[in-house]
Amino acid sequence: SEYLPAVIDYPFIEKPMVDRFGRFWTPGDGPVIFRLGDMRFAAPICFEDSFGRYLATFDEPDFFIVLTNDAWARSEAMQRQHLAMSRLRAAETGSMILRAASTGSTAAIDPRGAVVLELPAFTADVLVVDVRLGAVASTFYERHGWLVEILLACLGLALVAACLVDGAARRRRLRIDNNDAL
Repeated sequence: SEYLPAVIDYPFIEKPMVDRFGRFWTPGDGPVIFRLGDMRFAAPICFEDSFGRYLATFDEPDFFIVLTNDAWARSEAMQRQHLAMSRLRAAETGSMILRAASTGSTAAIDPRGAVVLELPAFTADVLVVDVRLGAVASTFYERHGWLVEILLACLGLALVAACLVDGAARRRRLRIDNNDAL
């Protein structure tokens, strides 16, 4: 287990989990940028790359390294979905994402979200890719992602309202007598 919130303070839950998975980790203070020579990179773990707003909080790394194990999915479709989420995050952040999967898709994803190189699932091999350093700039999503999310939510609500209004109009047209007084 990566982290169990303190809210869940029940020994009958904690003991079996610790017996099976080991001691719980504690969350860090926030996003960390690692530096190695001229490289600046971040390393979200597994499904942390599923959350766009979280990856947008990193301070413009040259690239992301996502370490993952998708064996739990037992489904190629689920592994492809996790790869698709990494592709979305690459496009949103304008950063290259390098996925290193012990199972699932090991891949290099360019800043537009295109898969540049990929190993077949469940293949033990090495993927070598060139990464351009210093080319990352803040994207619109990183600066205004909350606005995009609010606009999409408003659009969704407007479409629901339009469907409800249209449905009510259709029901009135389908009445036999069209007499509202009855």
